[in-house]
Amino acid sequence: MLGITTIDRHTRLLGSVAERLGIDLEEEVLRGHLSPEGLHNSVFCCVGCSESDSCDHWLAVQPGAVETAPDYCRNKTDLTRLARS
Repeated sequence: MLGITTIDRHTRLLGSVAERLGIDLEEEVLRGHLSPEGLHNSVFCCVGCSESDSCDHWLAVQPGAVETAPDYCRNKTDLTRLARS
């Protein structure tokens, strides 16, 4: 069973990766580039990832803005699309 701590962790990871790409997920929802359901699905896609510790490490060593999410990111395609919009 998923706990709120797990969901919160992956919401933070997804948001942090998006920020490194210059994406404000809340703003993307408000602009209609991402539906609320799409954001929800992205969080749960992240929850299903087995690389969350690697993601934490990746975020810790990034000096700032990046051009792409890590290759193992299950949301990489969607994040890349949003970064280009």
